[in-house]
Amino acid sequence: IGYILRYPTIKISNISKASYSQWLTFFTVDALHLIGLGLILIVAFAFLSEKFRINPKYLFGLFSLVILFISPFVHAISWETSPMVILISYISFQFGSIFPIFPYLQYIFLGAIFGILLANNNSFLKNPKNIIAILLFAAVFIVASFFVGTSYTASFLRIGVVFSLLVLFEVVLRNKKKLPMVIQSLGKNSLWIYIIHLIIVYGSPTSIGLHQIVGKTLSTEITILV
Repeated sequence: IGYILRYPTIKISNISKASYSQWLTFFTVDALHLIGLGLILIVAFAFLSEKFRINPKYLFGLFSLVILFISPFVHAISWETSPMVILISYISFQFGSIFPIFPYLQYIFLGAIFGILLANNNSFLKNPKNIIAILLFAAVFIVASFFVGTSYTASFLRIGVVFSLLVLFEVVLRNKKKLPMVIQSLGKNSLWIYIIHLIIVYGSPTSIGLHQIVGKTLSTEITILV
């Protein structure tokens, strides 16, 4: 779906006439590419952890740390002259990718760890001790984001904010026996909601979106309101 939404020409038969910039758009790695690759790797590493009897939490934790710490070094490399644009787009921002695996794959692996915790104990978030532990974990990362090098600031801050929001949702909804239907529906259809929003905002091979019509002309206040 990610590649279809970025197909370089309106007609499939016109692919040979695509310009270099159109090909770069086609190879751009977006959230859908990242999620797809992330799910494939989660399944692969879960299989390996079972085969070699390694706790998958430790495996995903190790890969999260590796991606976190080597991301600045990956992005410091100049890839402009590389002929392997389709592969480099998965690891670097330099060809226009929005969500390359460095550093964004670390969040998917952290999500996998959290998924394992919930799978092993579906009342994990009902335990006040676990909530406090998650909140402390989030606080440590948010505070640390102000002291680590600028290369790691965004990663630390995002991790802290996501876990803070997790605690907030749990506190607000902990007395609910069942999630409201609208929230369940949004969760179940999040993929299609994301796809539709992409088409509306950025367009598709057969249509233009708000980005082409309005662009970055709105003020911050109006943008938030919209």
